[in-house]
Amino acid sequence: MNKTPCFSPAHILLPSEQIPVGQWGCVACDQFTSDRSYWEKAAQAAAGGPSTLDLILPEVYLEEDDVDARISAIHAAMDDYTRNVLTRAVDGFIYVERTEQSGRVRQGLVGRIDLEAYSYAEGAVPAIRPSEHTVESRIPPRMAVRRGARLETPHGCPAAPMASSRAGSALKAYPSRTPAMP
Repeated sequence: MNKTPCFSPAHILLPSEQIPVGQWGCVACDQFTSDRSYWEKAAQAAAGGPSTLDLILPEVYLEEDDVDARISAIHAAMDDYTRNVLTRAVDGFIYVERTEQSGRVRQGLVGRIDLEAYSYAEGAVPAIRPSEHTVESRIPPRMAVRRGARLETPHGCPAAPMASSRAGSALKAYPSRTPAMP
């Protein structure tokens, strides 16, 4: 039996405490990923300051003519944020709570996954798998973002835990003395 953990503590970069969580956080809600107006509203909410929105390529833009320019802008933002915005770090896990508009509280844990334990292949039973069907045509532009990127990014929210600007959120860091999960 493989004893290597597939989910373990990570070195997680966080923005300065002066950056509002509602401005920084960016939630890639599955029902809105291809809704252009959702991303336009997210851009308006983040306008004027650093945001994870500057570090991701939303699905709605994957097939746009300017995708290469968007990827270059993402890499430039990563470089800038690494030097000037991401001033704190946690070596461990971050527990996240996000309250949806309905009042339901979503809970999550941010850490590092072993991509060798991941598969989206039909019929595969890996330790880590996607929660929805993977559209293979969307992989190349996402890989282009990762090539040369200074930061690795969790789903929807790079370098920091997700937060919602519409409702409250809570964060709690757990240092690396927390054991890895097999």
